[in-house]
Amino acid sequence: MLEVSDSNLETQSLDHHGIVAGICKELKIAERVNGKLKVHEERIVTPGQAVVSMITNGLGFTNHRLYLSHQFFANKPIEA
Repeated sequence: MLEVSDSNLETQSLDHHGIVAGICKELKIAERVNGKLKVHEERIVTPGQAVVSMITNGLGFTNHRLYLSHQFFANKPIEA
């Protein structure tokens, strides 16, 4: 049985991006893109992760340029 105390609870706003990220994960979009391309080990972000980021960015941050995506993801729980 899992016990959770109030001090361990934390909430984060995912807005609709959590749903989009979940669908991307379920469809294995990052894995499919990485399977089609050569992934260099020295890269921090794989091409598949970049594509998923662009999809998420495009669905919620459409009035800004792609180079500003770090601002979009600054308050998102991307590890989830």
